[in-house]
Amino acid sequence: MEEQERCVSPEHLPSEISDGVAARSLVLGDVAIKLEAIQAGLRRGCDDVTGFELWQHATAAACKVLPEVLEKLRPGPAVLELGCGLGALGIFCAQSGASLVLLTDKELPVLHLAVRNAAANSIATAARCDAVAYDFTQGRPPWRPGAFDLVVASDVLFLDRLARPLHATFEALSGSCSSARGMTSVLGHEVRRAVYRGPDGEPCVEPEDSALQEFLQAAGPRAHVRKSSAEDVKDQSHQVFPSLDGATRAIVLRGLLAGMLAAHAICQPGWLQSAKSLLKRCLSRSTDVDGDSVRVDAMMGQLKVSNAKAAVAIFMHVMPPLSLFAACVSYLFQSDSPLHDSASHFHMILLGYATAGVATAMQESMPPRSCELGMVFMNIACAIVTMACVPADHWFVASPIRLAVRILIGIGSMNHRHVALLNLAYIASYGYGNFASAQQVPGMQAGYGTVADCVLPEVVTSVLAWAILYFVESEVKKSLRASIHVESAQSEISAFQAMLNIFCDAQAELDGDLRILSSDSKLNRLLRTTEELQKVQLVNYVADSDKPRVLDLIKKSNTQLASSSDPVAVLHSTAHMLHAQMLSASGGPFGVQIFHVCRRDIHGSLRHLIGFCDELRRPPEEIDEHFIQASKAAWESKKQEEQAFFLVRFFLECVGKKAGHATSSENQMDFPLKSAHSY
Repeated sequence: MEEQERCVSPEHLPSEISDGVAARSLVLGDVAIKLEAIQAGLRRGCDDVTGFELWQHATAAACKVLPEVLEKLRPGPAVLELGCGLGALGIFCAQSGASLVLLTDKELPVLHLAVRNAAANSIATAARCDAVAYDFTQGRPPWRPGAFDLVVASDVLFLDRLARPLHATFEALSGSCSSARGMTSVLGHEVRRAVYRGPDGEPCVEPEDSALQEFLQAAGPRAHVRKSSAEDVKDQSHQVFPSLDGATRAIVLRGLLAGMLAAHAICQPGWLQSAKSLLKRCLSRSTDVDGDSVRVDAMMGQLKVSNAKAAVAIFMHVMPPLSLFAACVSYLFQSDSPLHDSASHFHMILLGYATAGVATAMQESMPPRSCELGMVFMNIACAIVTMACVPADHWFVASPIRLAVRILIGIGSMNHRHVALLNLAYIASYGYGNFASAQQVPGMQAGYGTVADCVLPEVVTSVLAWAILYFVESEVKKSLRASIHVESAQSEISAFQAMLNIFCDAQAELDGDLRILSSDSKLNRLLRTTEELQKVQLVNYVADSDKPRVLDLIKKSNTQLASSSDPVAVLHSTAHMLHAQMLSASGGPFGVQIFHVCRRDIHGSLRHLIGFCDELRRPPEEIDEHFIQASKAAWESKKQEEQAFFLVRFFLECVGKKAGHATSSENQMDFPLKSAHSY
């Protein structure tokens, strides 16, 4: 097979592939390595795109044994990495004491990315790393045996046909076992077993990794295998992805800040209200201002202040123990992890919120605009500090946590438009940050699928937050509008009853069964009673001869309201007046003028407002038990005298005395009758 060598210096690598790269970090053991993930546009023209992915498990497995191997080699060993891809393994060796690391790969774009990764870590790392385009499957390597102290590779055995060429390359670079310096090779590999169809057509899984077994068979007893479980690899390697690199982060933060300020500015300030009014006058018909809407908006403004102060009060009570508990957990379980720093950043965010909360709570009276501005700066500070300091894999950045935060912020601001625009800024910032720093799925092209995976959760979260806040705001406005209508109706009823008290001698409110719901002391004086009149049927005090007329009047009013097609538009019946005889508590009749109107209350029940005017204009008397007893005694005496008069008259007619004598007898009896009427 023809030998082929392509040595290319980094400065001669193509520069057009440098666009669209976002930084991320990989922690291998105690070494933190900065890497750059490449977008789909840079993969065009490459025959093999596996080098654009980070094969984390195989790299972590190799790094688990590399410190032990490097300690046994001479100081400052020379290292060669085959199929470097992103160059994580070679950069690890450069930062672990290697004096020279040669990165090799057959794809020029991949090799250029590996050089950039080395330069992104430090100047010293970049100085120790060099790059050569080389394909180990194309024959013997161009370097003499023993030129390198260590040869490393990570997850390059993903096909059976690569096992023999890889072993041949290791053999050619190591030379004979009796060489002066010798050579060590470290290969990181993730065990995979192929799936194929058996003779019966059913899917089968091969019992062992065929590529790895072929390589071990070729290597023979010189190969030493160390197995690591998935948990061990996970402990040795974890990724901490800051949202963006320094330059891109500054650009996005500036755009985010402008977007959030614009979102808050559209929360209907004064100048925007004037502009909207002008557009309405120019483009649409003039409409009257809804007084209820103005009052509802004013009450919503006061509600914002109350909600903000309540949230601040709760936060101030919950934050200190929560922060202390989080700090203790962080020191106990994450003292050696980079997430410990992110926990400290999170504590700084809590302290910032606490400071703003103290300033808010100390205000005796705060206008709604000031409260809204305070929420603006708190939101901006939270978004900026979170994006700048908290890694993307921290629990605070998880979608459920941020959903809860957005909902709480929205409830405090009570403006669904504000929440919608704020969520647009969140979608743009976190969606782009997640896309830029997402861990690429092996074999997956970083195209629209990756964008959907990163942006779709933010869209769903934002829509859910907006829907919840829109529902909450709508229900609160309905409740406030209903309370305004109730207050207005109660004030109108009170004003009407006050007018009845002026023009009438007494007034009362009845329910649908004509029971007295409320009355004043004037009705007690009118009926000459001291008993409690509530829940008493008013018709009990109406003379028997006039009860049908009163009930017929009330029935007509009930029918008028019941026959209305729009129960909301028709809230009361036509007012009527009726002359009737009523009875006092002692049973004495007296004439009154009854003024009646029937209405519906807020629950749709019928209520009757009735005013009474005494036609005799009897002077008000002090009502007490002695008066009531004297009135009853006089009424009984009157009845007895009338009965005696009729008995005497009947007796005279029966005896058959003369008419003159009967007339004389009748005149003699007039005095008792008049005497009875005088009571």
